[in-house]
Formats: sequence, structure tokens, C-alpha cells
Amino acid sequence: ITAPAVVDAGPDQLVCPDGGCIPLAGTVNGLTTTGMWTTLGTGTFSPDDSDLTACYNPSGADTAAGSVSIVLGSTNNGICAAASDTMVITFNTVPSIDVSSMVIDSSSCGNSDGNISGITATGTATLTYDWVDGASSSVGSAADLLMVASDCYTLTVVDGNDCSSVSGPHCVSDAGAPGVPTAGADSSYCEGDAIAALTATGSGGTLYWFSDASLTDTLGSGSPFASGATATD
Repeated sequence: ITAPAVVDAGPDQLVCPDGGCIPLAGTVNGLTTTGMWTTLGTGTFSPDDSDLTACYNPSGADTAAGSVSIVLGSTNNGICAAASDTMVITFNTVPSIDVSSMVIDSSSCGNSDGNISGITATGTATLTYDWVDGASSSVGSAADLLMVASDCYTLTVVDGNDCSSVSGPHCVSDAGAPGVPTAGADSSYCEGDAIAALTATGSGGTLYWFSDASLTDTLGSGSPFASGATATD
């Protein structure tokens, strides 16, 4: 009497759905030491289904189903029936990132004053956040990215199961400096006359009036601007 093979497909696994090829650790002992993997899903085995330590590439249908069963059966059994064992791969959910309320504020004049805010994420606690810039340098660790220069930024959210989701790139543009304003025409006054409201035109930003050429003494803002001054010699 010949004892049948003893097959162990390995322990069940709980993995992230985007974790790549999933390592398997099957064993076949006794009558034979060879076996073949079979999936009850639609994924593939690498390098092949006869390698007991192959890895399993889940299909999109596998991950969408939430789990998949993998069967290891013995081969080269002679006159004995094949033995088999089943293990189950269960896929954790990944963090969900909601950008529907995202607000991007432009930076200005080359300064680091741009913002990306309003993004929310849900998932298995505890969530961590990592923003990287266009050079893949980490620049933020909160859901909101504040006070940054013009660039494109990508957010990665990692949950308590070490599963991750990515959002972006989200680009902060630079508003640039406003154009040079154009002051109103020169005017002549007699001594003691009230100076008429000053006018100027410009594109973007706020118009400010100064009393000196070095722009250190601010009189006020806007156009027209009533200085309240009178003409003197």
C-alpha cells in the first residue's frame, strides 16, 4: 500500500490589491514532490504553474471580487489519486481619495505661496499623506499642501494595512507679476487749488499710490484716489 502525497498550499494571505505578484509557498511530500497550481480566478502564475514557490499575478477580476482561491495539486502520482490543498488570497481595500472639493491657489511672483486644499481621504486607520513635487522630493505630510512654489504635485495616501492610493499630479501655476500701471495725464494747478482725484489703469493686483520715487511712503490705493492734497509752490 502506497500512501498518497501530502500537499500544503501554504497559509491564507491578506494583501493589497496593487502589491504586484504574490509569493506562494507550497510543498508536496511523500509519494511525489511535484505539483501544479490552479486558480479559481483568472490570474496567472510566474514563472509557471509547476513552480511550488511561484508567485500569483491577480487579475482585475480577482481583486474586484475581493478574494481568490488558489489550489495546489500533486502531480506524478503513479497509481494513486492526486492530493490537493487550497489557500485563499484576500485583497484589502485601498484608501479612497476624493478631489471633488479640491481648491488650487496659484503662487504669485515666483513666491512659495501656492496651496492645494480640500482633498479628503478615507480608509483603514491610520492614514498617512506624502506629497512629492515634480522632482519626486517630499514636500508635505498632510492632506492640504500649503505655501508651495509653482510646480506639479502628487499625493500618496497609505492606510493602516500599508495599502496606498495616488492622486495627481495637481499643478500650482504662478500668477506672475502684474503689468506696469499707466498713470493719468499730467495736470496744472494754481497755488492753493485742491488736487483732483488721481487715476491710473493696470491689469491685475491692487493699485497703490506713493509720495516718493523709492516707493516707501504709501498714500493709499485704488483708482480714482483722492489724496486730499492742495497745490503748493
